[in-house]
Amino acid sequence: MKELDIKRLLVQKLAQEGSTNALASEFPFDFGRRRADLISIADDKLSGYEIKSYFDKLTNLAVQLKSYISVFDYVYVVCDERHLSKVREIAPSKVGIYIAHDRSLVLKRKAKINNRLNKLVMLDVMPSPFLKQCFKLSAKSKFELCQKISAVSKEKEIRRVLLHYINLRYATQTKLFHNDTSDLVTLDDVFSLFSAPPRNLE
Repeated sequence: MKELDIKRLLVQKLAQEGSTNALASEFPFDFGRRRADLISIADDKLSGYEIKSYFDKLTNLAVQLKSYISVFDYVYVVCDERHLSKVREIAPSKVGIYIAHDRSLVLKRKAKINNRLNKLVMLDVMPSPFLKQCFKLSAKSKFELCQKISAVSKEKEIRRVLLHYINLRYATQTKLFHNDTSDLVTLDDVFSLFSAPPRNLE
């Protein structure tokens, strides 16, 4: 199955659950080295999803998941069935696994919550002006600012601000998507959701 078809099934599943406040695609993190195929916030938990289509290789999956685990409360690999056995070998036990069929996703392993996140990686997701406003600190560079905040702030507080930032940026378009979409999500629905510009918080 192609990546876009898997993403459609994943968006449909999250939409049907009804508790998803924010959805974003191709979400940059880990100092620009990674892009999460999909992220969601539901019940005050941030989840990251790495999609592996039939045509994808798994060469970099281990390092990709290491980055995911540093910032997301829950991490899932959503893959074509051909990759299942290899994904089981590569993915840490806390990483959940879905396999994609033509019409649905099947949960093969439930994700476990990550209790220790990386403060610097979480902070880097947010733009400098937003960080300065929230934490009342300043610095010459973005990295220096993140270091300052990390030194004086607890992980719990940084995570709270990160969820606030993502909700501010993506919740409005996600709500519109929920209101305008039926139970069956189409590819056009997915394009509409992720082509809408997120709120600018620079």
